[in-house]
Amino acid sequence: MTHTIEALWNGALAYCEHCGAHDPEANHLLVERAKLRERLWGELTEDQRTQLDTYLDRTERYTLRMMELAFRDGFSAGVRLLAEVLCEGWGIAGAAAPAIFAARMAGNMHCAAE
Repeated sequence: MTHTIEALWNGALAYCEHCGAHDPEANHLLVERAKLRERLWGELTEDQRTQLDTYLDRTERYTLRMMELAFRDGFSAGVRLLAEVLCEGWGIAGAAAPAIFAARMAGNMHCAAE
């Protein structure tokens, strides 16, 4: 496998953790959110602060999970599209196509299923 594929497989690539780091709009939203939170924080009781922290934590975790799922689904769709294009180019079709594609991608160019 290539370095990028290995890193992705092993979880070393975590795009969702820093996906907005270089986006001016995302950075602006983070600053605005922090300002609003600080203003609100001063008006809340300790119990309300705990509830707000819990709510914000769950919201961030949910958002991160949705981003991860969107990446996974998009990546999967891209791989399926690539596989279809390569299989058509190699003249492979039918139910055996996934096994033949996997064998060719692994370097075994002469698969018994062909």
